[in-house]
Amino acid sequence: MKTDNVLIDASGHVRLADLNVAKHDSELAGGGRTFTVVGTPFSTAPEVLRGKGYSVAADWWSYGVVLFEMLAGHPPFPRDPAMMKAQARLVHEILNGEPAPLPSTVSDTATSLLGSLLERDESRRMAQPYSLRAQPFFGTVEPSRHA
Repeated sequence: MKTDNVLIDASGHVRLADLNVAKHDSELAGGGRTFTVVGTPFSTAPEVLRGKGYSVAADWWSYGVVLFEMLAGHPPFPRDPAMMKAQARLVHEILNGEPAPLPSTVSDTATSLLGSLLERDESRRMAQPYSLRAQPFFGTVEPSRHA
């Protein structure tokens, strides 16, 4: 997932587009791992880049990248936007580097949420919907009647 594929309709509802590389895997949904490598490099989770298999936690990393970009106006990696096309540098930063700084206007609750989503260790990454809903960042969001 990337911000280019997050659309807002005339009623203000968020719609996801371009899911042509989306994968539904019952084994993955049941807690397994998959090895297919597809997607946009700058929003790809570290475990995917390492090629040793990944879980649904990789999707939560991508969500963190989208949220970061929505709050900061640029993705967290690479730190230097001029390096966006330098694939080796981009991969190195995702695996080892620090994310770009957030603007000072980003709240502490948003910063904390991003830290939980952009955790390189997938076993420590926030990767459960109930954990996300419990974050203070979403404290004023009304639950959907359709959830």
